[in-house]
Amino acid sequence: MKKITIRSFNWDDLEDYNKLISTINEQPLTDSKNDIQNLKRSISGPWQFPERDIFFAVLDDDLVGFISLILEKDTGRAIASGGVNPEFRRQKIGTALLEHAISHSYSLGQSWFQMDIPENLQHSMAFCKSRGFEHVRTHTHLSLGNSINLSYSLSAEYKIRHMVDSDIEELTRVQNLAFVGTWGFQKNTSEEVKYRIKQRHLPPPDHVDIVESLDGEIVGYCWSEHGLSGEPGAIGMVGVNPKVQGKGLGRAITAAGLKWLINSKANPINITVDSENLPAVNLYKSLGFEPKWESYWFQKDIRLRN
Repeated sequence: MKKITIRSFNWDDLEDYNKLISTINEQPLTDSKNDIQNLKRSISGPWQFPERDIFFAVLDDDLVGFISLILEKDTGRAIASGGVNPEFRRQKIGTALLEHAISHSYSLGQSWFQMDIPENLQHSMAFCKSRGFEHVRTHTHLSLGNSINLSYSLSAEYKIRHMVDSDIEELTRVQNLAFVGTWGFQKNTSEEVKYRIKQRHLPPPDHVDIVESLDGEIVGYCWSEHGLSGEPGAIGMVGVNPKVQGKGLGRAITAAGLKWLINSKANPINITVDSENLPAVNLYKSLGFEPKWESYWFQKDIRLRN
């Protein structure tokens, strides 16, 4: 068997990287120019370092596998995604990529190596378990069904409006307050939030509804992600300042985001939630979301290296 080499990503790889992802996902290439632009945007955030943290398995100058990392300084997590061309599986290419990525993450001071694996990829879960990973969390993925209930009660001391650019700094503060101490949450900067909303996807940008008190303090938000009419949409994140939780603001702001997605003709409309966050699971079900599938977070403590 010819030798597989591991090398780092460079920006000239974008077209081949996009083809590799399509091959791994067994999806045909559609508008490849837009696909490539979306891929470029998805790895260009201010928290990302693709030339440092993306690696390819190469055979005869062809990309046959990859692993991509997000390294979080505050949490110590290295979050990995990747795959191998189906024609080249069972040749230890995934193992080589994983070992390289773990060594790289450890050298940069990370403590935890994590992967989020859909429930249908049983072989990937078995692969993780055989290499010392443990299942640490489950995420439930829901889609909006036909029984939609957007009713809510909002106290007269609050109002809902669309976000404007000048809100981003305050939105970031509320987001960090709402999720402090939550499993898997890395604090964001205003620069990162702005990029996620305005630049991470091709136009149109993401949409954010906010709830604020009558004196102008932003206390909650619903971040909606969408494409063009008829394309999938999602409630990406809902957060409420802990000091005003329990007043129905989460339901009110989520309903506002859902209404906007429905009016934009997004289809389907999805949301992902930590399965242990039962209040959120119940809220989303009461709005009309139905559980569709689960994904499983696997983790390895890479400080305990042999």
